[in-house]
Amino acid sequence: MKRLIVILAFFCFFSLSATSQNLNQVSIRLSSTQFELNFKRKLKQQKVWAEAFIGLGNQDINSRYDDFLTGIRIGIPLFSNAKNAFHIAASAGIYFPNNEYYSAASPVYGLMGGYTRYMGKAQRHSLLIHLGYQYGERSYIQEYQAGDISAAATGTFKLSPIHFSIGYGFNF
Repeated sequence: MKRLIVILAFFCFFSLSATSQNLNQVSIRLSSTQFELNFKRKLKQQKVWAEAFIGLGNQDINSRYDDFLTGIRIGIPLFSNAKNAFHIAASAGIYFPNNEYYSAASPVYGLMGGYTRYMGKAQRHSLLIHLGYQYGERSYIQEYQAGDISAAATGTFKLSPIHFSIGYGFNF
């Protein structure tokens, strides 16, 4: 009887882990304007997923990867099979340019489509390709001061609207 309970517990444990297989993904994405680290989680319905991301960008005047960005995405699959998946996602985040001339933390909104290619027998690895539109714009005031004279100029910080990235994902 003890042997039967151990065997049943063993199979129950593996069946529980099979239903939670590939619910999470950690990924790295690179584009010409930003580098992202993402954590993606399938929600309860397993059709809708949510993703949080942080990263570095280079869209301000110094063109170095020293800007900070963070946000969330929510997406749904359009088509998927065992090895391929196409999805669409909406995103919202904040972009913080880092330079000595101005400070213009900008809200960013976007819509993107993506392709995921699952690799390996257990489909633990993924190739990620994303293309989308993002909108981020913020007006700022830049102040100049020389001695007793000060002047202010108004400018606009804009993000590049087209976003294309390629990445790697690990599913668990």
